[in-house]
Amino acid sequence: MVRGAQVPKGPRAQHRFEREQALTAHGRDKVDDAISALRFLQRHTREVVEGDFALPDAAPSDLAAHYERLGQAIPYLTTTATRTDIELVHDIVGDGLFERYRGPGAARHAVWLACRLGQAGLGRYLRGEPWQSSEELAQLRSDHAEYSQLYTEEMEANAAAEQEWRKAQAGARQKKGKQVRTPEQEADSPSK
Repeated sequence: MVRGAQVPKGPRAQHRFEREQALTAHGRDKVDDAISALRFLQRHTREVVEGDFALPDAAPSDLAAHYERLGQAIPYLTTTATRTDIELVHDIVGDGLFERYRGPGAARHAVWLACRLGQAGLGRYLRGEPWQSSEELAQLRSDHAEYSQLYTEEMEANAAAEQEWRKAQAGARQKKGKQVRTPEQEADSPSK
């Protein structure tokens, strides 16, 4: 039982109270796991930056398992600011944008720093201390938003280029009166 918590009266209120207590205890366990995961990921920053996570159909690697543990804690964070910070840390560790747009040395530093700041924020959360803003995390947030925008623009440009290519191929088929096969169709056809 939480210190200072008043036990409600009535069976429904009692059930709700016990459920909240169980969720709180479970959430604390998840946050503890997330702190351990961040310590592990921070120690293995090079592997994280190099994207050494397992493929979806492979057995989970240690990195993927720890990354997953970090993500599992997020829904249990009841403080919006802390949850937002840990979501950012989770994104930085997992999406590779710093590696893509900043280069290897800076990406390692960003992942290492995100892990350190995540541990500090979750530690304060577990101790019941108030959320604290961080200039370092604010800079990471700004950089991540910029890189996310660049990535989105890059993906949209790639999709538009593919659409143009498909239109050109369709036009060429109509012009020649015969079918021009796409690379995907070539790969799917049996070899002669």
